[in-house]
Amino acid sequence: MAQGLAPDSQEMQQVTERQWRHIDTIYYSCPPEMFARLAEMWVADPRFAARYDEIRPGLAAYVRDAARAWAAGRRR
Repeated sequence: MAQGLAPDSQEMQQVTERQWRHIDTIYYSCPPEMFARLAEMWVADPRFAARYDEIRPGLAAYVRDAARAWAAGRRR
């Protein structure tokens, strides 16, 4: 985000893949559709949004958009 990368850029999708793999491996099985829904929570739940946005304003929505793009690419 700080580098001006679009959420669906190849670089950001690689970061998102690592984020998904971490959740899927460490915490629980997380199919792409579930990951996309989880990302919606990062914006909809004020507690999650505040944690992301305190790092950088707008980060919650940016990460959500990256997760949506990543999940959409896995459903094909």
